[in-house]
Amino acid sequence: MLPFLTLIADIDEPIGEKTIFTKIPFGKIIATIQSKRFREPQTFEFLIDSGTSFTTLLPYHVLSSEINCDYLPTASKPCFVANGQPIYPKLLYDVNISINSYFQGKRGEENFVLPFIHLMPPNTQQVLPRTLSLLGMDVLRNFSSWHWDYRTYQLFLNK
Repeated sequence: MLPFLTLIADIDEPIGEKTIFTKIPFGKIIATIQSKRFREPQTFEFLIDSGTSFTTLLPYHVLSSEINCDYLPTASKPCFVANGQPIYPKLLYDVNISINSYFQGKRGEENFVLPFIHLMPPNTQQVLPRTLSLLGMDVLRNFSSWHWDYRTYQLFLNK
């Protein structure tokens, strides 16, 4: 068996009393995104979500990074949010996601070049502050296996 690559992650306590995370802790990971739409690389907090096909920036991060979604193409297929509502995300093309790693005693960086990620455009409704975006299977499928170690607060990914 090959040694595991370790991505450093934080294990947070539940986000709030009215969320689906009230009974269990969850893992978040910090990643940097580069795109032609950003003047400089942007750093975001992501929830590892194996139920999400594509990495997705949620409205809070779209607003905080000042992305104007009006000029971005809309996906041809909807995403279905937790309540079952279909939403057509915007597409941000040519994205590089960088995550700090630790492999065989050495710190490094893992880079994932993606053809696109989803952006959930903010609407005029209230945007929840500090909402984590979603790191999806478009990144996680690059590894043959992966698991969280809640004792050491690390995500292990096997290349």
